[in-house]
Amino acid sequence: MAELRFALLGPVRAWRGGEELPLGSPRQRVALVRLLLGEGRAVSVEEVIDAVWGDEPPRGARGAVRTYVHRLRRTLGDGDDEVIASAGGGYAMAVETGAVDWGRFRMRVEAAAKARERGAMGAAADLLRSAEGLWRGEALEGLEGAFAEGVRGRLGRAREEALGIGVGASTAVVGFAELGTGYRYSGLRVRSA
Repeated sequence: MAELRFALLGPVRAWRGGEELPLGSPRQRVALVRLLLGEGRAVSVEEVIDAVWGDEPPRGARGAVRTYVHRLRRTLGDGDDEVIASAGGGYAMAVETGAVDWGRFRMRVEAAAKARERGAMGAAADLLRSAEGLWRGEALEGLEGAFAEGVRGRLGRAREEALGIGVGASTAVVGFAELGTGYRYSGLRVRSA
């Protein structure tokens, strides 16, 4: 079975091996994001409905979620492999953390923080550059709604915090501008430019 990979740090995309997969409508993509952010835990149908429609779901929201999941299963599945399993009144995605760019970003930032604690500033800077390189624009680019905006904000703050780690690691190793284009230093906070 070819490996699945997902991108959230820019437009929401997925690949099996080298082939990009069609993920459907923006609402179906929001449902996928909600399941991916469950990180293998069961996500209730109500949580998916809330992510997709917020406080005003349509009358047929439960059926629409079932349809989205069916389509995603068909797109993401490979033979007998069920990537999205029914679980506890909802769904769970069987995807490794490293299969999602957001998971790889977190792992690299965590490794950079540990390297910095050990005094390995060059390694910390390299890991942070690698983490920053995963971003391909604004997180969940093209998706709208309160859920997408909330996730976009959370991921953006994590990116800013990672750059804050990098500012310390970079002083002995690289110039600030090399760590992340599109950022400016403002007082004690690093902000997106």
